[in-house]
Amino acid sequence: MHHPFTPLPTVNSEKAITLALSLAQAENAINAFTSGQVDAILDSEGNTYLLRPAQRRLRHKQKNMEAVMDATPDVITVIDRGGVILSQSHAAGRVLGYIANELVGSKFFERVHQDDLTAAYYAFFDVIEGFSETATAQFRHLKRDGSWCEVEATVGRLDDGDSKCVVFNLRNHPTSTER
Repeated sequence: MHHPFTPLPTVNSEKAITLALSLAQAENAINAFTSGQVDAILDSEGNTYLLRPAQRRLRHKQKNMEAVMDATPDVITVIDRGGVILSQSHAAGRVLGYIANELVGSKFFERVHQDDLTAAYYAFFDVIEGFSETATAQFRHLKRDGSWCEVEATVGRLDDGDSKCVVFNLRNHPTSTER
């Protein structure tokens, strides 16, 4: 299997070759682990890292979080910095009429009533830019049937490495009269 390596700027070609070989060895080790051929990795200093138990714990935590998201009555929507929906909980069906993740890839703010965009944008930018840990907003969200649902949103930020995402936790507004 051929793996293209991006040339690295260096004045020492031997160092570049060693680095390329190390990358290939690391890739082979990762492939062996993910295919189930090995359960641990031994580093150059003799430290052993048992990976299977950690992987099982991570999968278990992920399943628990998915169960919580599926059971909550609130619509949990994760959007990226550009306002694109990355994921949405099953409650989107109960509250808004959309199937879970049906809106993934679409723009969140396209379904916010034009008269309410300022409130939704303000909460989003306040959190994504780090001015506040959380924010709240009330606005109308477009339902699948074309009607509007007045929601109350709690907005929080997720840091996923270099990317920042925002979580909109939507629930029917307590004094909501659907339009």
